[in-house]
Amino acid sequence: MQTPSLNLNRQEFGDPKNTGQVLTLSEAHALLNDWVLNDRLKVHMKQVGHLMQAYALSIGLDVTAAHKWHLAGLLHDADWDQWPDQHCRKIIEELEARAIDPEIIRAIACHGPRYFGVEPRTLMDKMLYAFDELSGLVHAYSLMRPEGYAGMEVKGVKKRLKDKTFAAQVSREDIEDAAQRLEKVRDHSLVQGMENYMKNNFPFLGVRSTPRRNQMMEWKKTLPAQLSRREAWEIVLELWQKEEREYHHFALDWMMTWPMKSYEKEDVEGIYFILSNHSWWDTIDGIAVHIVGKYARKFPKEMPRIIAEWMSHQSFWLNRTCLLYQLKYKEQTNLGLQQSYIHALKWNKEFFIQKAIGWSLREISKWNPTWVKEVVLQEELKGLAYREAMKYVP
Repeated sequence: MQTPSLNLNRQEFGDPKNTGQVLTLSEAHALLNDWVLNDRLKVHMKQVGHLMQAYALSIGLDVTAAHKWHLAGLLHDADWDQWPDQHCRKIIEELEARAIDPEIIRAIACHGPRYFGVEPRTLMDKMLYAFDELSGLVHAYSLMRPEGYAGMEVKGVKKRLKDKTFAAQVSREDIEDAAQRLEKVRDHSLVQGMENYMKNNFPFLGVRSTPRRNQMMEWKKTLPAQLSRREAWEIVLELWQKEEREYHHFALDWMMTWPMKSYEKEDVEGIYFILSNHSWWDTIDGIAVHIVGKYARKFPKEMPRIIAEWMSHQSFWLNRTCLLYQLKYKEQTNLGLQQSYIHALKWNKEFFIQKAIGWSLREISKWNPTWVKEVVLQEELKGLAYREAMKYVP
């Protein structure tokens, strides 16, 4: 079946007599919310709208003109979600029917000249085309920074822009193949029990861990041999942003197979993202022990800065990660560091923190019970942390 052409087959849009006619911001948002169901697409559209408005104001345009730029950015992809085969055509016809300023309509018409056959003419046209492309890269960069957009510098964005593998268009086939493999082994009868066990924090497909891991290993064999690190992270982030929990575990299962020698300093950005999104103990602990644990071994000089940020973070999941990343180090555990983490967090009454304190000490007690006894006394641990720590101590 041939894909329908998106070429608009015209160069002029709207009626000049409607110049100055615009939607109010509330009307534009009502249209966006009515037409766009995908939350991620909404974020993109709002982001482009804000970029357009900010740029217009920065070059000295007045508020009225900047509002037109804002509308063009906000609505440029309004028809993509529900009517992809009519992309651009449908929103143009809608705005023309509402007698909207032709400058706004034409800017939308040329935000993809390769597809729509309309070349950008005005500065508004050209900037919408540019911001539509750049916003995706900027957003991808923000997702991999602990601070998000805060403190983002142009030089950081430029560095990612030069990296041809960053935010590259990962083959949709790889993501779809992973989804199909999970679909093959799902059992609908398991869903309710799984969701109940996880306190209904996530929807589930109904896939047990063993068949999930088996499918991951088969899927892994189909990936390109020269898959770059950035492409690998792109796949992880795509899977992590799906709703069903099995996708997150599928990604984590795959990451656990990454050898320590493959880790790069920049991986901390992606690690932060998966620690901070869809966070619960079932993924946090695996990330802490198997991913952060490897990263810390390869880049020990990076860890003081990272740990300082995570220990002071308001997310107790990041705090818990600090307590657990040395869990499998055994005799190579830095005991001084471990006690410093315990000392700093022992006042935190959060169940998952107290449990992690005790768990980390329990593991150490298997080979150094004397040290664990001393720490329990020095730190005056009580309750859950004490019981877990002393479980194997004679």
